[in-house]
Amino acid sequence: MKDLSIVLVLLFLLFLNGCSDFSHKGTAENSKEESSYLDGGFEDEDVLSTCIGSLNDDGYRDSVVVKSADGNTFLSVFFGTKEGEYELFKKYQCEHYWDELVLNIHGDTLSCSGYGISYDFLYLNGDIKLVSYQSFAIGGPSYKLDFEKKKMTLVVEPPFEDIHEYIGDSTIYRSIDIPQDKIPVSYSISDAFNEKFRQYIIYDESFIYSKIEGFVNEINENAKTPKSERVDNDTILLFSEEIKYGDKTFALYMSIDRKGMTPILKAILEKEMCAMLDKENKYVYNNVKDVYDARKGEWLEACDFEHEHCYIDSYFIDKIGGRNDLFTYNIGNYHNDQYSGHGLEEERYVTYNKKTGMSFTWDMVKKEEGLHMLMVEGLMEFFKSENVEDMLLVEKYKKGEYIPFPENPPFIVNEKLVLQFHRYEITDVYVAGCPCSEISLDKVIPYLTAEGKDFLDISTSNVQKIE
Repeated sequence: MKDLSIVLVLLFLLFLNGCSDFSHKGTAENSKEESSYLDGGFEDEDVLSTCIGSLNDDGYRDSVVVKSADGNTFLSVFFGTKEGEYELFKKYQCEHYWDELVLNIHGDTLSCSGYGISYDFLYLNGDIKLVSYQSFAIGGPSYKLDFEKKKMTLVVEPPFEDIHEYIGDSTIYRSIDIPQDKIPVSYSISDAFNEKFRQYIIYDESFIYSKIEGFVNEINENAKTPKSERVDNDTILLFSEEIKYGDKTFALYMSIDRKGMTPILKAILEKEMCAMLDKENKYVYNNVKDVYDARKGEWLEACDFEHEHCYIDSYFIDKIGGRNDLFTYNIGNYHNDQYSGHGLEEERYVTYNKKTGMSFTWDMVKKEEGLHMLMVEGLMEFFKSENVEDMLLVEKYKKGEYIPFPENPPFIVNEKLVLQFHRYEITDVYVAGCPCSEISLDKVIPYLTAEGKDFLDISTSNVQKIE
């Protein structure tokens, strides 16, 4: 219920800012105003509460005074004049006014607040009328009545702790129509502080809680509906579904970076994405949208709202570099189990010729000893080690067994040939990640086949720079 405490503090600060002590002497303005009070037949000690502000939007400060006399309470509204004086606008008899209520004028609104309730009045149609009533007492339901809109706004918060919509530190509000038998006929200050008026502002708690419970059910059902985003243009193809349920997040993301992509490359990579999304090769799809929608159905079935497991699946094809007509993409999928903190990952890098759609493969590189030595040197640099024995490799490689070339085909990034291993391919610890060896292209040229040199469009005397 921290929101209620904040409201009370704010009201107190507003009170300090907007209220004044009219018992002091000094200015002509105060003297004139005080004489107006005395003209009403009251002594200063009868004043319960006072404040100054602007109610009728004429540019002059107005004054409101609450006084008691002969067992009765009166609220007097004085409008300011251009001469700096105050003229009595109206004096309202308030049968049920609490002496604990504090007056405050904020903006053009007059509020009478205290102990978890607030009456808000506006100058309308020649009278000061009640426009809203708020109840935010600690230990009970919180609500606001807007008599202009004839709406009741409920605060949906604890004790309904089974709300599953993720709301962070915010509060959920829901509104209903004020029941017809709870709409007053008139709204003047005297009406609002009449004992009979309580029937319009006091509600049975069982009524309010039944409405809030209904909203809790609605919120929880809506929380299970995925929030979707779909973008399909020349620079990106992106689909996403996300459900936040309590502190859980269920998500399915798919994206293809299309920047600079030719039609032939677009067809190839969207076929790649279809294959990734259709994990079990159940169907043959002609486009990404259809296979994504099918994958979404499988994902929704896996969403278990009643147990601790929740999943985030991400499928992506991201461009990470380019060289002349060559584009290199990171193609992969992450499946994250948020409960265990672990997940599955499949990731690879491929360099394509954007005009032909051909990819760079091991057939274009000679796996000779000289290239192997360059690869091992790159691995030592990756692990920040001076020898093989100190690298995070499986024991057999530390003892001198031949380290194989990676299963992944080589790819080109930053004018370097990159040889990247899968996680656990040559290591046995998770923190080793996906080891890679980066070799400058000018050192790789002797180990390229004729097809490789043609693919890279380089010769032994010319290594072109990356775009």
